[in-house]
Amino acid sequence: MHRKTLLKKVLLWISVCCCFAGVPALIVFHSINKYYSMSEEVLKETCKRELQKALNICTKAAAAEKFWCKKLSEKLQEFSRQRSSLEETEKWLKKTREEFNSVFEYIAWNPAGKMTHISFNSDYSESEWHEVFLELIRASSEAENYKWTRPSKANIETVRRVIGPQYVSEMIEANTNAKKYGFAWTDSSLRKPLVWASVTRKGCFLVLFPHEKFKSDITLKTVIKNLSDAKAPLFGLYRPNTRNSPIWLPRNDHSFAALFNNLKICEKNMQGFVEEKKYYLATSFLTPQLRLFAVTARKFTTSQKRLKAMLGSFILILFLLPFFSYTFNTIVGEKPGTLSIRPRLAFLFFFANAIPFLAMTIVAQEHYLQKRNTLLKDIHKRSVELLKDYDKRLESSYSAFEYETQTFFDRWVASIDTKGQLTDKNNAKVIKAARQNFVDNYFLISSSSAYVGTFAGVRKVEENLSVNEEKDEARGTRPQPTMSKNDKNNAQVFNLIGKRVMRELNGTTRSNQAATKLELLAESLLQKSFAEITHGFIKAMGGITMWGFGKVQNLTLMKFMSLSGSEMIDFMAVIIWNSKTVQDHYVENTILNINRNPVGLKVVARKELTRQYFPPDFVPNQQIITQIDQATERPSEEIETIEFNDSQYLAICFKGKFLERYKIMGLYPLDRLSRIIGRQKDDLILLGMLSILLGLLLAQILTRSFLVPLEQLQNAALAIETRDYAFRVKRTSKDEFGEIATIFNDVMVGLEELEVAKVVQESLFPENHLNKNKVKIFGRSITMAELGGDYFDFFEIDNNSCGVLMGDVAGHGVGAALIMAMAKSGILSCQNCLKTPKLLLEKLHYLIHSSKTRKQKKIMTFQYLYIDTDCGLGRYSNAGACSPILIENQGQTARELYLAGPALGAFKKANFKECEMQFKSGDALVFYTDGIIEARDSSGQEMGYANFMKLTQNCYDSDPEIMYQKIYRAYLKHIDGQEADDDLTLIVLVFS
Repeated sequence: MHRKTLLKKVLLWISVCCCFAGVPALIVFHSINKYYSMSEEVLKETCKRELQKALNICTKAAAAEKFWCKKLSEKLQEFSRQRSSLEETEKWLKKTREEFNSVFEYIAWNPAGKMTHISFNSDYSESEWHEVFLELIRASSEAENYKWTRPSKANIETVRRVIGPQYVSEMIEANTNAKKYGFAWTDSSLRKPLVWASVTRKGCFLVLFPHEKFKSDITLKTVIKNLSDAKAPLFGLYRPNTRNSPIWLPRNDHSFAALFNNLKICEKNMQGFVEEKKYYLATSFLTPQLRLFAVTARKFTTSQKRLKAMLGSFILILFLLPFFSYTFNTIVGEKPGTLSIRPRLAFLFFFANAIPFLAMTIVAQEHYLQKRNTLLKDIHKRSVELLKDYDKRLESSYSAFEYETQTFFDRWVASIDTKGQLTDKNNAKVIKAARQNFVDNYFLISSSSAYVGTFAGVRKVEENLSVNEEKDEARGTRPQPTMSKNDKNNAQVFNLIGKRVMRELNGTTRSNQAATKLELLAESLLQKSFAEITHGFIKAMGGITMWGFGKVQNLTLMKFMSLSGSEMIDFMAVIIWNSKTVQDHYVENTILNINRNPVGLKVVARKELTRQYFPPDFVPNQQIITQIDQATERPSEEIETIEFNDSQYLAICFKGKFLERYKIMGLYPLDRLSRIIGRQKDDLILLGMLSILLGLLLAQILTRSFLVPLEQLQNAALAIETRDYAFRVKRTSKDEFGEIATIFNDVMVGLEELEVAKVVQESLFPENHLNKNKVKIFGRSITMAELGGDYFDFFEIDNNSCGVLMGDVAGHGVGAALIMAMAKSGILSCQNCLKTPKLLLEKLHYLIHSSKTRKQKKIMTFQYLYIDTDCGLGRYSNAGACSPILIENQGQTARELYLAGPALGAFKKANFKECEMQFKSGDALVFYTDGIIEARDSSGQEMGYANFMKLTQNCYDSDPEIMYQKIYRAYLKHIDGQEADDDLTLIVLVFS
């Protein structure tokens, strides 16, 4: 093969391999790499999310004092509500103490005052600790349940000597007060531990926190250790400004190399996330001195992802090795392909559809993952906005109270007679309206009267704080509801300030001495100048605002009212709502409506004081309880999920800014998100199925238009092979296949005719056997075409003789068959020449030569033997045929019976010779054509005359048929499976 041609073929083969193997391998590489990259993206998001969860928990643990007060208070309250025994509480304290590495010590007493457990060796006696017990009971709100202790009063000096010199009983209140959570710091010199105490109906508990352990971050580290289980991520602490041991991890893990350097980089560059070769690092601010970090080992490094992708591509290439070999043999080696069209088309269909579809599936999976994350973030954002809006709308609910209150007082002042006096009847209307409007307290002040309207009725209040007595002469003898001391003081203050403000606005001032005294009195109460007080009153007019004395602030509405026709201010109403009551009313009346939101968010509110849930039928599981317990004032920015009722939910939770007594949680069912994504996935699957269906339809169309005609042509070829020349191809279209079918059918007509000619030709051949007296003959002709060119015959001439002839027409086909038929007819017409071989050949020569035309110029080699079957005398003549082999002495010797002569029809004039021979018993004569002489072995070597002569001698047998079979088997062994190039005809004659 020419070098350039070979190079072109090799380049073509490489191009085919790149197209059908390289491109799919790249697609597989990219798809696998994308798949593992998606897994890493999920891991990164998980690391960030878990850090945010841990940050919410650790922020509380970092404020250890509040953390422990809250933890101990809530747990002991839970034990109290569940009516747990003293032993259960002690067991929990013991377990918690061990869990937090003995950060505290504790003492427990039963209600009888007997010490049931002490966790440390004390320097004080049990009697001294009993004094502490008595003091804790006295300072507790549960003192009434310990009535037996009242006759005994603790020795305060002993108490201070035991738990701290700065101890005062008010300190104990802050231990369990949710608004004031804090320890009792009883010793400024820090020699005594911090104190926390609680008294329940089941017993009294004193918890002591030694300063050296309390300041050692044991609490925070224990919380982090509990968060860092065997699974990722691993949490730790980093102190950026510490040289010695700046990193703390709950367990040793040497897989996170260069962690310190990465933390320094994060601190320097204010980064929150770092991707290392082997792990991810997320950091967050915890305290000015501490940073919380989470580190997660990567599932797959970049090199591992590439290696897996390369492995997938390599497996695909291994799968395609037969394809490489097949295409190399067909393109470069120019060998015919052994695969049928159907698997080829299936292969092409696979590459054209399956691999791109696989790649599209993986890319679509990445798209859906990103889509899911985007939807999650969007839903998280919308949910946070909805919850914050719900929290903020508490303020807008004030307008309903304000409107109803303003409307009522407008009607109320219009209904008062011209005298403008407060009466029980007028006040009763206010009481009724106030009750309906959830008012906590109110004060109705008259500018011209000493009487003030309250829930307790109309009472006379002097403008002098030293007088607290009520003058009820004008009210009659009917008993009035009593007023609390606090309400009396508030009534006096509001009366003093309200009257002064109304007088200022009406321009009716009092004496300078009285005014000055009143101003000083008000300023001492409110710790503001009277001008600020007046300004505050006026500013608070007309709307609900947070207003009050000092730190005590409540929702307050102040309204000035004038009687009909009066230009003076006659009344001032101060209406006060307790924020707790308003919040409860708001939540109870709006929680169901907020659950009908467009986001599909389930909104839950928990009242922190009573831990009551709204809606009332909501039953939380432990995950929700924990999530709410850990909630802070701000909702988490990271996506957090929990399991509830066997379903996954997106959870958002925070403490209300306006609903400060509640924690608000939003639960979004992730299966709803999955349905949204699922619909898109269904669309993709449907599109993919339609694509596959379309491909199958196209394949079916291709099969019908391509494979079906090919299959018919294949059946036609098989029909030719099986010589079923009656088979016809149905023409299904007018395309190239239809034309081929037409041509094939025409050819089949010719082949059918040829088959008839073959039958005719085969009828010219004799039967395989002839036994006459002492002569046995066996002969057979094997043709390489439908119509061969070899002709042989042996027949009886009379009772004592027979003739044997063999001819070989140059070429094959119908022309050769015609010459054979002509020779047969010539022999039949020359019955008188059968005993004279030379004369027979001359007659046949004349016949064949005279039939030659321009188109038909075939000649025929011929040889004829006449033999007397009794005596073995024979006469032989040869017309250019292969000389027969005479085997004598029963196979001992072999020689060629040579007699020269021209082929029949070769020349116009021909001179033929004739010779006589005498057969002896056991002699054999083998006639043959040149097909066996020219037969080649696998190396291309011809058999030749010498080899054939030796072969016939070796194959000698007294039975001509057996001898023939031996020769034929030797012939087949010689060609060794090679296809024969010419007809094979043998005649074996044995004289016995």
